[in-house]
Amino acid sequence: MGQGGHSRGIARALRRCGSSSSSSSPFVTLRPGAVEDVCRAMLEACGSSSEEARTVAEDLVLSNLRGHDSHGVGYLPEYIKTARAGKLVPNQTLQVVSDLGALLVLDAQRGYGQVMARQAMDMAISRAESHGVCLATLRNSHHLGRIGGLAQRATDRNLASVHFVNVAGHPPLVAPFRGADARLGTNPVCLAFPMPNGQPPVIHDMATSKVALGKVRQALQRGDELPLGLVMNAAGNDSTDPGVMFPNSTRGKSLGSTVNQGQRGALIAAGEHKGYGLALFSEIFAAVASGGQTIAPHHEKPPAILNSMMVMVFDPVRTSGASSMEPVYDELSKLVEYVQGSPHRTQEDPLDEGVLYPGQRSQCTFDDRSEEGGFYLDMGTWSSLQEVGAEVGVSAEAFARCVEKVER
Repeated sequence: MGQGGHSRGIARALRRCGSSSSSSSPFVTLRPGAVEDVCRAMLEACGSSSEEARTVAEDLVLSNLRGHDSHGVGYLPEYIKTARAGKLVPNQTLQVVSDLGALLVLDAQRGYGQVMARQAMDMAISRAESHGVCLATLRNSHHLGRIGGLAQRATDRNLASVHFVNVAGHPPLVAPFRGADARLGTNPVCLAFPMPNGQPPVIHDMATSKVALGKVRQALQRGDELPLGLVMNAAGNDSTDPGVMFPNSTRGKSLGSTVNQGQRGALIAAGEHKGYGLALFSEIFAAVASGGQTIAPHHEKPPAILNSMMVMVFDPVRTSGASSMEPVYDELSKLVEYVQGSPHRTQEDPLDEGVLYPGQRSQCTFDDRSEEGGFYLDMGTWSSLQEVGAEVGVSAEAFARCVEKVER
């Protein structure tokens, strides 16, 4: 089988693993273009310009198409509620606090993260192309969305990037190692490097908790339990109930805000002390070093999803001393080929997919869902979108046009 066919086969296997057959809640198959139209209409109804609405809607739908449903359109009801409460500012202007050429300090002023962060990345990319490297900080942004999407803006220009992000503006979600309650956010770390010959870039985009909150929300809306070891309840004991993270919620039903108040449990840090250390440094680099807001309790918690980010963008040609990307890509290709040649470990690879490099799975899923012309969403998430859409005046007919089929 050729590389393209192998990639599509991987993606289909991955999609089947997360399909409605393993869930007690029905799924809908959605038409991406129609969903994007609905999302744009909801955003415009809350004051966003057509351009801003398009940018945010595209980013959310693209996350679903890439298989990152936890960062897809399921977040939009929360965005709408936060905007209507005045805690998220539509059509905001990115503020340049300091510009020292290869060092930028930027403030999003609580604007839409997808818009503010794209502008910040494009500035950092331009400076890295000029100087070889740029270190930029972005503070006080609403939810940035999928950080891997920002990283790909750099890899598309044959640049590499390193991102540290903190999550503030609402009660903490993640327990520190050896702690029994939440004191940190999910605080993503993302590392990215371009690949040659049209291959997907190497992008390692991870929450520093074992699981992102969005995935817990999905499990609750599907009516599923979680594997043991991902969350703890309010008493500090391990739990399989996703509802410990969403007080006063009901399995299989649409949710209110994912930053709601109440006695909640905590997500567990990835890799014990290792993930905890990365989460703490995400707070330090992204927020302390940027002048942004940390998770510490003396800060106002609106509530809203408030992100700050530190990103380093650099040119591998200049850091390696090479005259072009050709020798860089040659060495990288040999490295990746060697790593992917490892024999399969059956208990970690029951579908015989082989070793994937970070970012390959996302591209495989995108290729598969694009080919099939749709993506899957659990009915709880879809119901939540419809409820909030109705509140801002989006018709039931517009939502009906999104649905390809319902699967039970």
